[in-house]
Amino acid sequence: MSLNSSTENATSTLDWLEGTLLVIKENLAIFPATEYSKVAELVKKYLVRNQKTPENLFDCLNKQNPKRSIDNILLGFSLEHGIGTIPNLTKAFLKYQKAANAKDSLGQFFLGRCYNNGIGTKQDREKAFELYLKAAEAGDSDAEYSLAKERRKIQKKHFNFIQKQQRRETQRHNTILHFVIEMDGE
Repeated sequence: MSLNSSTENATSTLDWLEGTLLVIKENLAIFPATEYSKVAELVKKYLVRNQKTPENLFDCLNKQNPKRSIDNILLGFSLEHGIGTIPNLTKAFLKYQKAANAKDSLGQFFLGRCYNNGIGTKQDREKAFELYLKAAEAGDSDAEYSLAKERRKIQKKHFNFIQKQQRRETQRHNTILHFVIEMDGE
């Protein structure tokens, strides 16, 4: 193999790997987090259109001992959804963590998702919120959406808490009022 064809091969590999990541990024906003398996199906279709198999994706990424965030995110997604490999949520979490530690906003988003949903780790909504915030501050729109969703959940819990407190206060007030009225009647 000549240097030229080696360079072309590396470039075409990079192109379809980045194309795969683009498919993931474009579809994250379309599908809710509970339906990311549909995004995984779109990734598989993209690979087939580019005459690749899911195994090609996983093997290519795994062989090069990924250092780039894009590779760790793709490996994490492959491990999470069983694209070209047996699903392994713990390993997926570790790959997303590697990308997030490199300050990659998409890696932070995926790691936040793991913490938010207990994927490969113990569920920790506070940690998820922190990661979504970091990713959103870096301009990741999916993280911004997730952050807004989490804020709404917190606001709803706060509102429900306040309503319960008000009902308890009203009940307490009514009990005291009833007691005072009975005392006046005696």
